[in-house]
Amino acid sequence: MFALTREYIYEANPVTLKLMAEGLWLPVDIVLIILGISVPYFLMRRIGNPALRGLLAYPMVFGIVRLAACFWNLSVAL
Repeated sequence: MFALTREYIYEANPVTLKLMAEGLWLPVDIVLIILGISVPYFLMRRIGNPALRGLLAYPMVFGIVRLAACFWNLSVAL
């Protein structure tokens, strides 16, 4: 939101732009975070196969991608 207050920065993703215009960006973001953590957790609990421990990497990769996007947005804003 900080970057979008600058007149020379705009949102290029049409899906994100539509969600932001309708005020749904934050709820969708929270749901995606919850699903990204809970789906691997419940799959590991339900199936119980030790080979599924690799599913723990999914939330970590998801978090790394979000952190990279955060740094990218900060570099654009500054």
